[in-house]
Amino acid sequence: MINKLKGLSLLKELGLPAVRWSFMDEGTVLDEELLWTVRTVAESGTDVNLPRAVGVTAEEAREKYREFSRLPGIKAICYPYFVALMSGIIDIGSDQTIIEACERDLWNLVTYGRVDCRYIIHSREVSGLPGPFLSVYRCGRRAAVKMQGFLEQGYHLYLEWSLARDCDLNKRPVGEPYLVFYECRVLSA
Repeated sequence: MINKLKGLSLLKELGLPAVRWSFMDEGTVLDEELLWTVRTVAESGTDVNLPRAVGVTAEEAREKYREFSRLPGIKAICYPYFVALMSGIIDIGSDQTIIEACERDLWNLVTYGRVDCRYIIHSREVSGLPGPFLSVYRCGRRAAVKMQGFLEQGYHLYLEWSLARDCDLNKRPVGEPYLVFYECRVLSA
């Protein structure tokens, strides 16, 4: 079952930096200088292919919220629209961790198979990892500790991440880059 709200909640429970989402209502205050993403989510069940608005102004986000709020059994969440400087996955198993990354959007890696760099870690010695990858590794290990029972049964913890920046109204990156995770799955070996 795929459910975005449960996935985002799991990332929070695991202590991972996730998209800075919040439930949206008529009183939600949005920074007028940034672009926004508004997603519809179901509290339970599958929520694939629900309506969304990506990279919209604050006013457009409020309009979309009013439109989406009329849908039965659906809630809206919002978060700042971001562009990825670099994206990747971290796959944590009981005996090794693999970090793969590509420039820009994760789509380049998961759809087109473009891997610009790969790190395979067999021990916990990570002194040679460059800064962003060390942050990804540390976050992944923190999540793995909380999911240790699955790892001991031979499962893998699979996380998708980006090094991102928010966007101004012209889709230009603004602010400091930040690490964000947006997908967490437990996979069989």
